[in-house]
Amino acid sequence: MSQNLKEKVRVLARLVAAQEEEDTLEEAQKKTWKEEDMVGLDTRCTTKEAFMCRRCEDRIRGYLYKTCSDVRNSPVYRREDGHRLREVLEAAIADLKRALAGERYMGHYFDRNCTYGKMALCDRRGKFSCAGAWDAGRCNHRNGKGHTINPYRSREQRIVFSTWNLDHRIERARSIVPALLGAAVLRTVLRVNTDYFFRLLFTHHNLGLVHIVCHEKSARPSASCDPDQTVLVALTTVDGQKKGGGGGWAQTTERAVSA
Repeated sequence: MSQNLKEKVRVLARLVAAQEEEDTLEEAQKKTWKEEDMVGLDTRCTTKEAFMCRRCEDRIRGYLYKTCSDVRNSPVYRREDGHRLREVLEAAIADLKRALAGERYMGHYFDRNCTYGKMALCDRRGKFSCAGAWDAGRCNHRNGKGHTINPYRSREQRIVFSTWNLDHRIERARSIVPALLGAAVLRTVLRVNTDYFFRLLFTHHNLGLVHIVCHEKSARPSASCDPDQTVLVALTTVDGQKKGGGGGWAQTTERAVSA
C-alpha cells in the first residue's frame, strides 16, 4: 500500500477502535446503517446481509477469474500440441464454475444471518476475527486477543474490513494453479480432481480471513498441494467397463509433474 493509503487506514482503524463496545445481539440485528453509512453501497442490496454477501461473492469470483486467466495464459495451455491438454483444462474450469455457481459464490461466508446449513466467518452480530498468519494457527495481536472487525456496524468499519484478505494458506498462484496445470499434463489423466481444487480455491478448508498485517506474501514451501489428490482416473473392470462406485472415478497414485 502507498504511505498515504496506509495513513488513511490507520486513521480509520482508530475510529474503529473507538467503536469497540459491542451491541447486544438484538441491538445488532435491529440496527440500520445511517444515510452516510450507505455511501458507495450497491443499490441492489436492500439489507446489510445482502450487501455483505455480494462483497464476498465478488472476492470469490475474483479468485475464479484470476485462476481461469492464469490457466489460459500459461505455456501449458498454449502449447501447439496441447489440444488434449486444453480440453482437460477447459473441462476442469467448467466444473469449477458450475460448482461455484451452485454454492452461490460462497456469499454465506460474510452473512451473519446465514441459515441455510452453511458456515459464516462471522458471529451473529457480524463480528469477524482474524485467522492469523498462515502458519500461526491464530492471530496473536493484542496479546493473543486477535484482530476483530464488524463491518455491519459502520461505514468506517466497512472500509477497514475491505483491507482484510481472504488468504489462501496453500497459495493460489504459486501452488494451486501450477498443480492444476501439472495434473492436466499427466498422460493417464482422464479427469482432474476438481473437487480438491475447489476446496483449495474457494472454501474455508484453505481460506482464512486475515487482517492486512497478518497477511504474509512470502513463499510458503511447507504449504503445498497434495499430489495424490490432484487427478482422477477411470475405474474399469476386466472387460473394460467403467465401474459405478464413486461415479466411476478414483484418485490415482501417479504424481503430477511440474508444469
